[in-house]
Amino acid sequence: MPGQSIRALPLILAVAACNSTSTAINQPLVVGFSIEVRTAPPASSWVGAPVPVVFLVLEHLSDGTVKRARDASVSVSVVRGNGTINGASTTTLQTAWDGTDSVQWVMGSTPGTQSLRGALSAELFADVSSAVAPLPTLLVTNATCVGGHCDSLVVLGFPDNQPHTPGGLWNVVIGVVVGAQACLTLPPSTGFTIYGPNQVVGLRWTPDIRLGLGTINASASRLFAMPSTEEYLPAVSAGARVTMPGGTIVPDAACTP
Repeated sequence: MPGQSIRALPLILAVAACNSTSTAINQPLVVGFSIEVRTAPPASSWVGAPVPVVFLVLEHLSDGTVKRARDASVSVSVVRGNGTINGASTTTLQTAWDGTDSVQWVMGSTPGTQSLRGALSAELFADVSSAVAPLPTLLVTNATCVGGHCDSLVVLGFPDNQPHTPGGLWNVVIGVVVGAQACLTLPPSTGFTIYGPNQVVGLRWTPDIRLGLGTINASASRLFAMPSTEEYLPAVSAGARVTMPGGTIVPDAACTP
């Protein structure tokens, strides 16, 4: 009956209020935060190399448990070297649902130790570092030069970790030689992605991976380009020299681009 429902309402509200108060009292409180490195950069890397770094923020609760902190503000900044993160020297991000902040740290042009910091405050932070080396160089002599005329050559690198897919070899553009000789700087890294019916496979090349060299004319397609030298490992010396097309790759001191 309507009268009975009205009389029971205060009791129902009282019980609900009591349960709500009890639940609030039993909830553990946040008593502190911490930040740690989830994905660290390699111990050594190359000038200009893009490196992913992930920080993790944790909430410390009054019952002794720890959980991931969502929407925490993290200041990420370069503290040593002249690199950038997400295109700037410093940035502020909010943690995702899993408590993480992900940034891409691009190593600066100054060789040596470079460092990055993720900070919650002046007292709560985590640092990462990497020893950054200058990129290897390649001194290319153009063998097509005759009577003062030289063909323009695009120098390609063919990484050792080929996917063996149809349509030619995966290759990396090292640079262009327009005269009798040119000093080229190898790139810090490059990628190749294979899209299959059931999976996507990504390959990455850095100077720590062997590669052979080949050339094409500037107007030619790279699709069916092939290497014309043996493979070499750029990371083992500051530079190398070679005569292209063909030729033998010889370790050397770094040249000046």
